[in-house]
Amino acid sequence: MVVGLTAPLVGLALARRAHGARAMAIAWNVFGVVDLIVAVGMGTGVLAPLLFPQMGFPVPPAPAMGIFPMILVPTFAVPLSIFMHLFALGGLLRGARIGARLTPAAAR
Repeated sequence: MVVGLTAPLVGLALARRAHGARAMAIAWNVFGVVDLIVAVGMGTGVLAPLLFPQMGFPVPPAPAMGIFPMILVPTFAVPLSIFMHLFALGGLLRGARIGARLTPAAAR
């Protein structure tokens, strides 16, 4: 939830070309992907014994995640969010500029 709430701040820093904004956005996207993986792992009960061994083994998955509409979270929203984070990371690592044209000049 923290990642989503801070997205406008990261975007604003990038848009204003603030000092260190690119590095912050890269770190923010990496944290976002890790957060999504941990959230799904905890919700399915797979990561709970590894992160919280005092809970014991096996940890049952959250039952609500298997019922519509909550099943859409791990099957649609999480993969889409991971894809968007990876897409943004690709642009940041390539050094894409904000406001850059999406089509090459020769294609226009």
